[in-house]
Amino acid sequence: MAMSRGNIAALGAFYTLFTFIVYYYSRGTSLRTLPTQWISNWSHASPQSTSIPQSVQFAHDAVVELQEKLNTTFESIDLPTMGQRISTFSHLVEVIVADPSIDRQPFLDIHEQYFHWWKPSNSTYIPWKAQKKPEAGVVMCIGQGNFVLAAHTIQTLRNVVSSALPIEVAYAGDGDLPETKREELKALAPNIQTLDLLEYYDESIAGLKASGWAMKPFAALASRFERAILVDADVIFMQRPDSYFDEHPGLKETGTLFFHDRAYGDMNGWFKEILEGRKLSNTLEESPFWGKELQHNQESGVVFINKAKPAAFMSLMFTTYMNTERVRSEVIYPHTWGDKETFWLAAELSASPYTFDPHYAGIIGNLEDWKTAFEICSAQPLQLGLDERPFWFNAGMRLNKKTGSRELVNLTHWVPGGKGWDQPEWRDRGDNTFCIDTSPREVLSLEIKGLKELVNELVKEAEKVDSMFPEHDGG
Repeated sequence: MAMSRGNIAALGAFYTLFTFIVYYYSRGTSLRTLPTQWISNWSHASPQSTSIPQSVQFAHDAVVELQEKLNTTFESIDLPTMGQRISTFSHLVEVIVADPSIDRQPFLDIHEQYFHWWKPSNSTYIPWKAQKKPEAGVVMCIGQGNFVLAAHTIQTLRNVVSSALPIEVAYAGDGDLPETKREELKALAPNIQTLDLLEYYDESIAGLKASGWAMKPFAALASRFERAILVDADVIFMQRPDSYFDEHPGLKETGTLFFHDRAYGDMNGWFKEILEGRKLSNTLEESPFWGKELQHNQESGVVFINKAKPAAFMSLMFTTYMNTERVRSEVIYPHTWGDKETFWLAAELSASPYTFDPHYAGIIGNLEDWKTAFEICSAQPLQLGLDERPFWFNAGMRLNKKTGSRELVNLTHWVPGGKGWDQPEWRDRGDNTFCIDTSPREVLSLEIKGLKELVNELVKEAEKVDSMFPEHDGG
């Protein structure tokens, strides 16, 4: 028998409340008695009602718990403890969103106390706030230093793979991206807007000026997009990302999609230390990163986040906290390469579900004689799509962006990264270039696979951008 929308909504609310009950009892937290004066504050139910909705009780208990632990949470930078608070917030947001009868002010007050450095605007997407028109879009952090590379990304996204997604360009004040450069970017293509992050955060805590990688989660959190695709300024797409939120099973389920980095090197022991004694997610525990103790787990050049999912949203809040100036400088960046590991680590520490694409990074580059060559070398790590064909690569259209040369890539072949424990052998050549031993692996021709024309179009678009900005040193 078909269920009505009302029945489906009721069932969804019941499931949310049921999981919240399980959550609290699993923590050994007894439900407190709700004081009489809280009833009018928390619920818009009829004054004649003598029963207190369970959701009201749960919301009250969560706020009381967060309030009681507020001071001890910030006595020092303790990421596992903060992860527990984020988990409580996630469940609280689920109940707040599921039950509109709950007065949200107590929740808003405690959220403000924990995250007082965040100053969202009326357009910022927030899951507990009604939105006029929920959107999906691309969020990019662009400054003068990566201006031309970013123009490559925008133009190839629009004109080669034909993405129609709106784009938000985030920056940290005029010193980062002057108005003239902002106008030049907006003139490149339709539906590009800019976002000054200094208007959304307390700079004394966030430390966004000249912060580099750290800006990225701040940009995603400030964005108006419900479904945000965080994209590095030097990422080049070979497929449209527009429909991924509707097509990718793991992204639909968890609200996040992360990509693995190259499978090489030795893990920093800090990861084992900070997660010691915790029940690990299957995502982490069964990964080669954890089992083989690899140097890197995530390649954060592209990050998909559905902020309508409370756990995904609060995990992003946690990621942003990890990249505030004091936390990143004292705790995170001494052990990681910038922001890249903070997305999955925030989810892991807060017990938030998250999804990694099963492939580790592969490589795309030039192989002149594929029958005799023993390795393919390139600065560009490659990620695959759902069809296991090239989806996007990092490091841009320059042969090697670190050299300052404007020479563009000559892409002829790719080697996919492995799934699970079957990974290629990598060699770090030391000049921002990595090599894969091709002798035991399949080397795939872009021409044979019907992708050479696409690559030629990418190069042509990059050449057009370079001719538009011949004197610009930003990439």
